Amino acid sequence: LGHAAGTLVLSLPVLYFAQALHLPLLASIGDRLAGIALIATAAWSYFQARRGAVPGSAVASRNAIGVGFIHGLTGAASLMLVLPMVAAGSHLTSAAFLLAFAIGSTLGMAVLTSVLARLGSRLEPRVALRSRQLLCASSAALGLIWLFL
Repeated sequence: LGHAAGTLVLSLPVLYFAQALHLPLLASIGDRLAGIALIATAAWSYFQARRGAVPGSAVASRNAIGVGFIHGLTGAASLMLVLPMVAAGSHLTSAAFLLAFAIGSTLGMAVLTSVLARLGSRLEPRVALRSRQLLCASSAALGLIWLFL
């Protein structure tokens, strides 16, 4: 839900101001913001793990929606998704495109999350902790790459 909501928040102003926006500049800014979001997510996840927060809890679920919202709002990928919507011409076609994206991305991420949760629940605690640490480090590294390249 978060990713779809973030993309919708990005899409509506782009649709309205399509002729006046400099899309490559917005894509560059979005990449930098996505890098910052990845670094912040890595730090947050690291500190949550240190405090003993359990993945899948209510707090973790709210965090996932927030992270999804930020990623839907930032990044060149979201902006590239918006371009066909802008080029569609009619507002009805654009709205249908956005609705299809929102439903598809929500379902796709729900399935992916479910599969990863099932696999993760079968890991030994030590392996799960190491996996979480590796994912935090990978998120931070990717964030640094997006931020500085």
